[in-house]
Amino acid sequence: MAWAVSAAVLLASSFLTHSEAFFSPGSTVRVVGREALSHTPAKCSSAGRTRAGAKLGATASRSSMSAAAGGEILEGDTVVVVGASGGIGRLVTQSLASTGKYKVKGLVRNLEKAKEALLSSAGGGLEIELEQGDILDESSLVAAMKGAACVVACTGTTAFPSKRWKGGNTPDAVDNLAVGNMLRAAAGGGSLKRFVLLSSVGVTRADKFPFVILNAFGVLDAKAKGEAAVRKAAKEGGFGYSIVRPGQIKGDPFLAYSNSGAALSPDAPEKGSAKRMVSLRQGDSEAGDVNPSSVAEVFTQTVGQTGAIGKSFTVINSLGNVPSQGTWDELFAKL
Repeated sequence: MAWAVSAAVLLASSFLTHSEAFFSPGSTVRVVGREALSHTPAKCSSAGRTRAGAKLGATASRSSMSAAAGGEILEGDTVVVVGASGGIGRLVTQSLASTGKYKVKGLVRNLEKAKEALLSSAGGGLEIELEQGDILDESSLVAAMKGAACVVACTGTTAFPSKRWKGGNTPDAVDNLAVGNMLRAAAGGGSLKRFVLLSSVGVTRADKFPFVILNAFGVLDAKAKGEAAVRKAAKEGGFGYSIVRPGQIKGDPFLAYSNSGAALSPDAPEKGSAKRMVSLRQGDSEAGDVNPSSVAEVFTQTVGQTGAIGKSFTVINSLGNVPSQGTWDELFAKL
């Protein structure tokens, strides 16, 4: 039994890294300030990224495009990241902005805290526009979603009761009901081409060990409902979707530490680690660890790759080096 509990705790850590971007309900301001932020991005698999302005996934297969609308995100399109100051959301926002391809907007609960988080690696070179909103209040999301060609939802909460549940931020509220709010606000803008959702491995295996323990308070059930809402809205609204299911996210997205306490960069979760390659598989049959930097790069590639349209897929690290752009193209073409 002790081993079972330990397994559940390890799996729950992936939700802790997702959950940095939770929102509390209450009075919100529809638009409170828009600021262009100049900063240096966190290290996010830079070896696998094209130069700024280069088109991602140019050689990816077009044959796998979803029947539901086009869904292709083009250079100059607006991409809104919901939960942009959170653990994974921060890395995704910086990674997307570093391509130089898109107009990147971050939707956050607290503008000052978000600015501090995104500027924690001070420097220059990237522009990110911040908008304030509350994912539990649909009306507060409308202004931020206006003009969005792609919405990337990087929100979540903890699998087990914690202080992050304060104010009603339970799994059902954040991973299910709030997804519906985001979908309606985004689709209402009239320019939505694609909705990209952060989910988790095990979402279709909630009744199997060890996921049944992780789902004790319904987090996987809530994520499954959120996924279903995305597919339904995409079909009815004529836009594309992509659902990303990471494995257990290793370490803290901002600054991970090994067992010895040595600081690690997001690009090197463990000294001497040979697991830098990324494995993508459609469905929910995989299990394993994944680095925060790999998750961020997968989201950036997902936005630019047509092979990700209409797909729900797992993400884990495997033996090998950081993928080159050619390798990324092959991975998504095979989904």
